[in-house]
Amino acid sequence: MKKFLNYMVCCVLVLALTACEDDDVISELVLAGSELQLYEGETGEVEITSGNGKYVIDVAQPTVAEAIVEDGKVVVKALKYGFTTLTISDGAGESASFDLSVLGYFDIELSSHEVEDFQNGGVGRGLDGKILLEARVPGEGS
Repeated sequence: MKKFLNYMVCCVLVLALTACEDDDVISELVLAGSELQLYEGETGEVEITSGNGKYVIDVAQPTVAEAIVEDGKVVVKALKYGFTTLTISDGAGESASFDLSVLGYFDIELSSHEVEDFQNGGVGRGLDGKILLEARVPGEGS
């Protein structure tokens, strides 16, 4: 009987000690922002405010940008004009995303040309005013 009691006490102690172990806590992967805007050639960062380490980055359009994780931040280099989504996953299977807009530089060549009002009765009279120049990239928006 004494052996049985010793055995039971040992079993209870083992159960008590193993039940007190902390389970691995999985943190939600959280980024400091949900979007980033850069010009071609620029580098920017988005801070990882919470996560579980062992980060992997997927860039939906790898011709638009490249990215690495460095010192708890996603460091992004804008390669060319366009839009993409970057998704960061951690070792615990958590993930978070942000949108990247890469703005381009466009060369516009303007030349001086006098504008005259022929339509409103001011035949040959020069005009003073401002000209609004709007540029659109083919295939982007309306």
